[in-house]
Amino acid sequence: MFSYITKGTLPTLSIAFVLMGAGISTLAQVSPAGENLYCGPGNTPSFGTTDGPATLPQSCYYTALSGTISGGNVYTATSTSGLIKLLSTAQCGDVIQLTAGSTFGMFTVPAKSCDANHYITIRTSSPDSSLPAEGTRITPCYAGVVSLPGRPAYSCPDSTNVMAKISTSTKGRDIGFTSGANYYRFIGLELTRDAGTGTVSTLVSTSGANNVIFDRVWAHGTATDTTSVGFSLDTSSFVAIIDSYLNDFHCPSSPSCLDSKGISGGHADTTPEGTWKIVNNFVEGAAEDVGFGTAGLISVFASSKDQRVGDMVAGTVVVREREAEAPAFAQVFASPVSDPALRRSFKPVAFTADVNSLTESEIEVVETFLRRRWDLADVPRQWMAWRVAMPLLYKLRPEYDRSTFTYEGFLEELLHRFREHHRFSE
Repeated sequence: MFSYITKGTLPTLSIAFVLMGAGISTLAQVSPAGENLYCGPGNTPSFGTTDGPATLPQSCYYTALSGTISGGNVYTATSTSGLIKLLSTAQCGDVIQLTAGSTFGMFTVPAKSCDANHYITIRTSSPDSSLPAEGTRITPCYAGVVSLPGRPAYSCPDSTNVMAKISTSTKGRDIGFTSGANYYRFIGLELTRDAGTGTVSTLVSTSGANNVIFDRVWAHGTATDTTSVGFSLDTSSFVAIIDSYLNDFHCPSSPSCLDSKGISGGHADTTPEGTWKIVNNFVEGAAEDVGFGTAGLISVFASSKDQRVGDMVAGTVVVREREAEAPAFAQVFASPVSDPALRRSFKPVAFTADVNSLTESEIEVVETFLRRRWDLADVPRQWMAWRVAMPLLYKLRPEYDRSTFTYEGFLEELLHRFREHHRFSE
């Protein structure tokens, strides 16, 4: 499948998806028609122009090995200190191999003056023949894990560990990037965190980097620890996650964690970011497999007939007012509370937070949802209430009684409080 995300409130953002979600079989692991079906050498896009009212992406990232050349020297690291030393001295086009079966600590990728013909590749020392072919998704089998409970089965005829592991034992991250750390490719690595070492907010952050490819990697948290985000793509451009496996990004040990994602981005208000390419991956996040933006996305809801697949993946929701469905004047004023957004249908949720920190645009999202929610069936309505509430909960960090909390009751109470405080402001 191929889906897209329209530009919306992220004017520089272009994202391409061929995504396998956590609940979808991973048996067909070869990227459909090639991961560069819509992109040619030199980042030449071939999406077309429009799909109905939506403008298709006009930027792409060509990620074939033949187009991201590392033709320099090959070095092998056997320890974290050795890896860091090699990174500091590596020249553009070099290859740094990490000994397969070994574990390395966290590191920061340095800035170099590289270009599209001189990528620095950081990879497992195992030969290409030990890995899935280019364009084929990797699984935990290649790290010696025959199966993962609760996930779709994957083929594992040989459980030899051919990957190198990078694992953090602190609350930091596995891999970070210095601003300007451009033109890097990672192949055949297991990216994770040590168990029992507290909350890890982000496993990999590409902030400040451009032209970075994660190819056939297994990135994961643990079953019992909070690992909020797998990859954060904020303030980075031309980043690709391809043919990879991401799991256990959740918050089982941190009540203050309100959102967890396999892949996250789109939070920069002014810094240009994108193009991002996410193709042929298994992605598992407890809240969102892939999530872009928070409350800054000015989103309102529509019925299932109006919403495109790309909008669903993005968490962006589109509304269209349809004249034929607009209520008559008499219908609007038939209720003592004329605005349906202000009618209470759930028990008010008592919470402690400063609602004045919210913007009028954020309240418009709440108001529009509450006004139109009864057009939806129960399950889509409840999902939409959760989707609207989550970024606001993340921003406000309210105190409330979990035993009586409902998302719609919270949104109703939030709107009433905000309007009460601001009713004389205009």
